[in-house]
Amino acid sequence: MGKPTKSSTLGSKVLYIDIETSPLVCLTWGMWQVNVAKLLEDMYILCVAYQLEGEKINVIKCESRQDDRNLCKQLHELFSQADIIVGQNGDSFDIKKINGRMAFWGFDSPPPYKTIDTLKILKRRFGLTKNSLDFVCQYFKIGKKKKHQGIDLWDNCMRDINHKDWKTMEIYNKHIPPRNFDGFRSTGRGKFR
Repeated sequence: MGKPTKSSTLGSKVLYIDIETSPLVCLTWGMWQVNVAKLLEDMYILCVAYQLEGEKINVIKCESRQDDRNLCKQLHELFSQADIIVGQNGDSFDIKKINGRMAFWGFDSPPPYKTIDTLKILKRRFGLTKNSLDFVCQYFKIGKKKKHQGIDLWDNCMRDINHKDWKTMEIYNKHIPPRNFDGFRSTGRGKFR
């Protein structure tokens, strides 16, 4: 997908996304640089934060362990409405993972859309020390991602759809590019395009 020009985004329906996926569950013979002996559970989408431009940020979570069908159905509807989809590392990760899970559940490909991958823009335009969303937001003083306990957050959310850690996961997931990069633009420090 090509990079839209300023004129091509005017009047377009823009969708901002960020997904959190489950880690793989597998058997190995070690804990460092090992081959997976057996894959027990493949990844699935735990939750997605999304925002249609001008609207509030929403989060959709999976219904149970490995059951992201309804989440994918809702994403398919959102992708079908969008002219442009924006995400941090969206081209290499989020959109590909979403497309893979939609195909797994038997959904047709959504209509064509353009993408804006904010990670590609960061790498192309800025020589920052690190390009993670959290680092970039702190660097430009426009917020930071929610701190959490690490992999235990994902583990708890995978094990129990009603676990108290889902509140933390949803807050963590809601820190998506639109709010952050709109904030960057409003600081007067420049534009990402």
